Amino acid sequence: MSHVDPITVSVVQHRLGAIVEEMGEAMLRTAYSQILNSSRDFSTALCFPDGRLLAQAEHVPIHVGALPWAVRSVQTFFEGQVGPGDVFLLNDPYRGGNHLPDLTVFVPVFDAYARRGRRPRGAVMGVFRVSDLMREALRHFAEDITVRVYDVTDATNRRLMWAGGEAQAEAPFRRSRSLRVAGRTWLVSSDAGPQYLREGHTGSPWSVLLGGLLASFLLAGYVSIGIRRARVIDNLARDLDRMSREDPLTSIANRRVFDLRLRREWQQSTRTGAPLSLLMIDIDHFKRFNDSLGHQAGDACLREVASVLAMTAARLNDLPARYGGEEFAVILPATDEGGAEQVAKTILYRVQRLEVVHPDSPTASHVTVSIGVATMIATSAKAESELVKVADRALYRAKKQGRNRVTVAVPSDALDSTS
Repeated sequence: MSHVDPITVSVVQHRLGAIVEEMGEAMLRTAYSQILNSSRDFSTALCFPDGRLLAQAEHVPIHVGALPWAVRSVQTFFEGQVGPGDVFLLNDPYRGGNHLPDLTVFVPVFDAYARRGRRPRGAVMGVFRVSDLMREALRHFAEDITVRVYDVTDATNRRLMWAGGEAQAEAPFRRSRSLRVAGRTWLVSSDAGPQYLREGHTGSPWSVLLGGLLASFLLAGYVSIGIRRARVIDNLARDLDRMSREDPLTSIANRRVFDLRLRREWQQSTRTGAPLSLLMIDIDHFKRFNDSLGHQAGDACLREVASVLAMTAARLNDLPARYGGEEFAVILPATDEGGAEQVAKTILYRVQRLEVVHPDSPTASHVTVSIGVATMIATSAKAESELVKVADRALYRAKKQGRNRVTVAVPSDALDSTS
């Protein structure tokens, strides 16, 4: 090494060590902002304990082709002991040989103030296609700089990434650092060879070295930045809760939430003796509307009607829900028959006031609804499904009598529901 200027030695030694010691997130953003912001090789989804996966979230970039729907991994994650702030790599993410890994990362999402050991509400699942990412990042790598990343979590010491040629047994300069990445331990090692030092008088080798070392941190930084971007925990918890409860088209409660809430309100009525009312609502001649104006207009119509329900059934415990297709339901706890009928008439009037043109309705020139109203005081001898049957019978009579009207259940509806 006598041919190397001592000042150059000192500068290289210091600079190489400094770059290895710093994660350089700011540099990553600057040097690779285009990759981080627009790469099709980073995908996330929201997953739930029952194995469902949602790739529909405004704040998360999605490339569906990159998502392996790893249901087994999802189940393994939710069966484990996880806590707020944990980040996990599940299963063995490495394929062996010279293949760079595809990493699957899970970040749990809890309710506020969740305790460790409590089952998470859901999770963010991130899939990172490392091979394509690194191929882009290392296109201009210096031949005399060697960068290696090993997974040293266990005794296998698997090599995750390398660039610039094979490592030399005796390199003039070598720096290593251990990193914790998504629950794994990685060792980052970087060598600068004699050719690099001989070219040290120009600015080019410095930029190459910086780019090479940034590439060595890119994988870790990419995971970190991607998770941080998707992990605004408070907002994401609300989003997960909303996605599991809302009908995606109308943004009111879905059928699953309706069934759960009706059961709960039925039990409450059994305990308190308070009346429980239910409205079953059907958009009149909706198939004709779709056939004449198209499905996009049909979707818009469903959203308009849902907004009327949400605006009208606005008490704290009221629940408007999409029951299925063009049919909706409204649960009205602690509401007698007269109160429920008044709510139904308000809905009928407000839908008429929307004046959504229906060119093929034999009932009216605009969209209308038919509503069945049922009120019961729950008993342990009956199930909540009885209330649905009675309200449905009332809805059937409203449609049979000409539609665009409110019909309140009569005793024969209750008798018909048990037959």
